[in-house]
Amino acid sequence: MPLSNQILYENVRLPSGYSAGWQYYDLDIASPLTVSPHFHSHYEILFFEQAEGEIIINSQPYSVCENALFYFPALSIHSLSLNKGVKKFYLIQFETRLFNELNVPISKVFHQDGVWHVDDQDLLLFHGLYGQWEKDVDNTHLTLKGLALLKVLLLFIEEKLEWLGSEPLSLRKHWASTTEATSQRNVSRLLPLLKHMEATHYGSISLEEAAQICGISKFHFSRMFKSVFQQSFQDYMLRQRILTILPILGNKDISIAEVAYQAGFSDSSHFCKRFKLIMNQTPGEFRKLLKRNSEFSRQG
Repeated sequence: MPLSNQILYENVRLPSGYSAGWQYYDLDIASPLTVSPHFHSHYEILFFEQAEGEIIINSQPYSVCENALFYFPALSIHSLSLNKGVKKFYLIQFETRLFNELNVPISKVFHQDGVWHVDDQDLLLFHGLYGQWEKDVDNTHLTLKGLALLKVLLLFIEEKLEWLGSEPLSLRKHWASTTEATSQRNVSRLLPLLKHMEATHYGSISLEEAAQICGISKFHFSRMFKSVFQQSFQDYMLRQRILTILPILGNKDISIAEVAYQAGFSDSSHFCKRFKLIMNQTPGEFRKLLKRNSEFSRQG
């Protein structure tokens, strides 16, 4: 099955001690930027100053353009495809506890996706947030100004989401269908397992053990998992095991056989076959690619 049809769980890593994180991207690359369908247990905001492309949220496509703002609640399934050229955008991710820290009630509107085109004045809010965030990270604590700006941002998003709920049906918006709502519930049932697999670095776990963690039968688990991820549990585990050990391949002092062992394969030949199935190249070819990219970076 093509990777674009498969869904992955992304474990968001925030700066130590923080319940929120910012990044600003200013890219000019000669090839498109693609992020496969995924979801996570954090909330996410994407604000584009300059970019062209498409974001798909729960199977619904939306155009990416200048001053486009996207909000994703926890467990929302989304993917990203940006055209080649200049891309300037903010990525903000935060945990549920941020609402309590800022004394902002989690109203029901925060559980729906949001897509808007904002005006130039709203740009000032994001510039101010990012500038203050850089200072706060350097100081390893959030200042009162940083906390105030975070609260303004959440209230800003809440106002936009409430407007979505009252806009005329003729305007473009996104509401989860019954099928999508069911998918969201299934994701919630699977989340304990996904966190367990992330914590154990996708170590060996049987179908029976996975179903037990979710508190459902093996048959029900298999159907639920495939309905969410568009692939079997076994195929998902294989892909994640391969992706987890990719950084190790960059170490030329570790043999392919040792990499295979760390990935949970007792047979390096079998590992190479499965690796090529997932990555469309052998472990040796991938290692050479990493080496060339490293040498290029040092020259740059």
